[in-house]
Amino acid sequence: MERTKYKADTATMLIGVIFSFIGILCGIIGVSTFISWNEFKKTGVEVPATITDVETHRSRSRGRNRTTHIVYVEYDYAGQEYHSTLGYYVSGMRKGGTVKIYVDPNDPSRMRSESMVTFVVLGGFALVFGGVGVGFLVYDAVRRRKVNLLIDNDMYVICDNWEERRGNTTVNGVRYHCITAYYNNGYKDLEFKSRDFHPNKSPVMPGQSVRVFVDTESDPTTYYVDI
Repeated sequence: MERTKYKADTATMLIGVIFSFIGILCGIIGVSTFISWNEFKKTGVEVPATITDVETHRSRSRGRNRTTHIVYVEYDYAGQEYHSTLGYYVSGMRKGGTVKIYVDPNDPSRMRSESMVTFVVLGGFALVFGGVGVGFLVYDAVRRRKVNLLIDNDMYVICDNWEERRGNTTVNGVRYHCITAYYNNGYKDLEFKSRDFHPNKSPVMPGQSVRVFVDTESDPTTYYVDI
């Protein structure tokens, strides 16, 4: 039979790269925001600010309700009153409450007030998205190594019992298909699914057999349907 080679799964790699990129981006934004905040604090003057109003806005997007808040504050610096808005909202903020802010002594109209929630959220996104992305990439790399080892050692079975079924991928409104092959290793019925393909480009014709690279004895969960 023709020699084959298991290549990286495009969908898995794409998901891994996208999630990793989002994680890295969140991390960069979080770090740069934290550095900028600390630089501002070095020269800023700490003053109390009074919450003058909290506006609540509700909207609906993609079937989900969203609630956003705008917190207005006023503060006094060098005997002059200034008005501004916070860049965040924390549950429990009410009109008349006070928050700590930092004012630029060279331009008192410039103020900043950062909540640790901002850094925690960005850090959480970086860890979650980055972790998921790296997980996908590592999973595909490990699977690729295992499957290619099976191929190099000619460990495969031939399945005469198979069927073409609807897969889990939809591209431009077209539901892709996959080949599901069945095999019994003497004591257990095994099922192997191929990668999805366009329904007009079926790689296996009726009457043909399907080759599946797998170690049916020690690890039937790692396999590759060679289509």
